[in-house]
Amino acid sequence: MLARGRRLLRIALTAALALSALAGVSSCGSDAPVTEQLRDDLIVTTYQSRISNGLSERLTFDIPAGVDSFLIEVRGDKGLYYLTELITPAGRDVIEGARYTTRASREVPGLVDWLYPNSPEITAQEGTYTLTVRGVNAYTGNNLDEDIKVLIYTADKKPADTCGIQVDFLVDDAALGEATFSAAVARIVEQLDLSYRQVGIKIANYQVYRVNMQSSDINLGDDSAISIVDDVLDKTLPIKAAREDAVHVMLVRRIGGSNNPNFDPAGYSMGLPGPWAADRDTSAVMVSTELYADGSGSLDADGLASSLAHEMGHFLGLYHTSERDGADHDPLDDTAQCDSQFTCTDEFRRNIMTSSFWLGVERPSFRNRFSESQGRVMRGHPLCQPMSVDVVSPPIEECTLECTAPNTCAVISSRTSCELACDPQASTSCETGECLSDELGTYVCTELPE
Repeated sequence: MLARGRRLLRIALTAALALSALAGVSSCGSDAPVTEQLRDDLIVTTYQSRISNGLSERLTFDIPAGVDSFLIEVRGDKGLYYLTELITPAGRDVIEGARYTTRASREVPGLVDWLYPNSPEITAQEGTYTLTVRGVNAYTGNNLDEDIKVLIYTADKKPADTCGIQVDFLVDDAALGEATFSAAVARIVEQLDLSYRQVGIKIANYQVYRVNMQSSDINLGDDSAISIVDDVLDKTLPIKAAREDAVHVMLVRRIGGSNNPNFDPAGYSMGLPGPWAADRDTSAVMVSTELYADGSGSLDADGLASSLAHEMGHFLGLYHTSERDGADHDPLDDTAQCDSQFTCTDEFRRNIMTSSFWLGVERPSFRNRFSESQGRVMRGHPLCQPMSVDVVSPPIEECTLECTAPNTCAVISSRTSCELACDPQASTSCETGECLSDELGTYVCTELPE
């Protein structure tokens, strides 16, 4: 892993050149922390610590006034890390009290991030926090003994409508033809932007770069995905095709898992949440094109945009509204939940963070809404930069356009129109296009976007 070694060296040099240390903050037996200014509104403070026999020393850090949320990152060599204690300035352990959700935080050996807070029940308080980390060897499962770094990213508070995200599309040569993607990229970004503007976040800008990846098919069952992310970032960061402060979207042909042949997701976020820094193994969101390209040059841009919005939601700190087991749900009180596919409501299925597992016959673009709490969590991620946003209204919930039978009023991509009604159970219900559900559940003959 030569690439990872180069990154660790670069991080060490950056820390050594940092201009200031945060006085009064300490960890038992560790070196003094160092602070670096990343943006006018964002700083990162790095602490040295050690895990012995699976448990770190207690580390304390200060959060200043005017901070809504902060990102915690643990870096080491070969550990899988878990927060076992996070005590607020009020003296409350939010881990012990099960008030802070950290389950299923996606990590790779030696790296994990957590966004605090990630529910409206808790708020970041000014004052001193205490944390303890548990670590196990990622390869043996034994209790860990290794030095670690703990990085705390803190950003100034942002109003609800001043947050922008930069997106870098890194498109594998074999995943999608250049002409196909070039024709669809504006549509994808438009739909992505409409989804996020509902909650005061906009796509500030984007860029596209085609890259020859090690493999067009991503296997999540081994370390090959990490290797591919490393390789792509090594190629694109030096030439700024991947930027330091952007979400990196890797478009690949297929995503699967070697341990489960039926695991064929439309997308995958390497981090939940993802890191701020661009040179981490989890600094990428992947979307499969296989499910959206029909082989004739057509691409379901709206479906791909919905899956991308979903995976970016994970990267910015959001969980599924409900997991497949029907027992685990996100920690937000304004998102609908479901425990059985027979009881899912349209409100639940329309949420962008609902897993496609729950959609049934609905196409992915049926998901087109974020809740306010989801927006609040995402605005807290340090990749969301301060900038003005024109908030848009949520998608249309009722179609009132008067149409003449056999046409009916339909809502497609947040637009109302009269379309030919159809029966999804009939074999020849549409002379052209496909019989698909619109955003309100009405089945109409629809042409997929070119």
